Amino acid sequence: MGFQIPNPFKGRQRGKQPPQNSNQPPQNTNSQPPNNQTPTGTGSGTGVKQVQMGNVSLVTFSPEELLHQVEERRNRVSFDLSKTARFMDNFNQVWSWAGPILFAAGTIGEIFLVLWSRQQEQDAFAAFSIIAVSMIAEGTLLAISFAAKRLRNRADKRSTGWTDKEKHKLQILMRFWFLLMLSVAATQVAFILAQTKSDGIGKVGLWIIALVRAFSAGVADAYTAFVSEEKPTSGELAIEQQDQENAFTDKLLEQKAKEIEMLNAGAIKVQEAGIEASMRQDRLKTQEELAKMQNKAQIESMRAEQEQKVLIDRMRNSAMRAIFDPEMPANQRQSIINMLTGLMGATNVLPSPQTTIEEEKGL
Repeated sequence: MGFQIPNPFKGRQRGKQPPQNSNQPPQNTNSQPPNNQTPTGTGSGTGVKQVQMGNVSLVTFSPEELLHQVEERRNRVSFDLSKTARFMDNFNQVWSWAGPILFAAGTIGEIFLVLWSRQQEQDAFAAFSIIAVSMIAEGTLLAISFAAKRLRNRADKRSTGWTDKEKHKLQILMRFWFLLMLSVAATQVAFILAQTKSDGIGKVGLWIIALVRAFSAGVADAYTAFVSEEKPTSGELAIEQQDQENAFTDKLLEQKAKEIEMLNAGAIKVQEAGIEASMRQDRLKTQEELAKMQNKAQIESMRAEQEQKVLIDRMRNSAMRAIFDPEMPANQRQSIINMLTGLMGATNVLPSPQTTIEEEKGL
């Protein structure tokens, strides 16, 4: 595994339990997961498992598949420095010491040419004296540049930061460096004025070139002494790379969690839509049944009303015949008269429709 940790799922097969120790009691294979969770795999290709939470079906990744996906993505991503960045770091590292050395060597050569061409006796002792004295100044400037660079890089890498002693020492180095740079710049200006013809550019142009050249050389050496940084060590690069890998893994796991969350949210929305459609269908069925019941009740009511009308019409016709029809049989006439007499007697028994209010007098 690229995590540099033992794989807790090593030796397992997808969908199977890890081997049990012979000293441990056997587990109950018929027991169900807690909270009514019943995971069922939806396919070995994706590694997505279906988990039943009551009546809701959710999905999730198996631990083996999640580790496999994270490891596969990490293997496709490079956390090391690119070739261009590595070349720049190496060049900066080399030039931090090669630049000042070339600067010192070139300045010594300039001083030697100016003084050697004007020596009364050009012998070995004179050449040695010129080079030795020049090396004292240039070597000291080179040592100050390297000392300032090392002091800064050590203090910058320290977690506690700069100490007062280091700050004071850097100020002293800056003062020595400035004084030596003035003397070196003066020798460079003298070299340009002594060894370069002023034809075409004049004395003013020659002075400008000499001063700009000396200033540029001083700025280049100041960059090495007070600005440039050392190349990170392999340990620092390893820590930075590990931090990037951890950040990448954390972000990848967060995206996987969001992916599962979106899948489950979509599944829940689909189920909610199905439940809502089922409820609407039930409401429509209820409305249909109520409409049928209302129609049936209305039909029964109208049928009863019609039967009552027919009955009343028959009673009225029978009563009219009993009174005015002389051809009606006597037994039928007598039955109708008895019925009318009974109805009149029942009407007399009914209470009066008027309302009587009685007030009780107080004692």
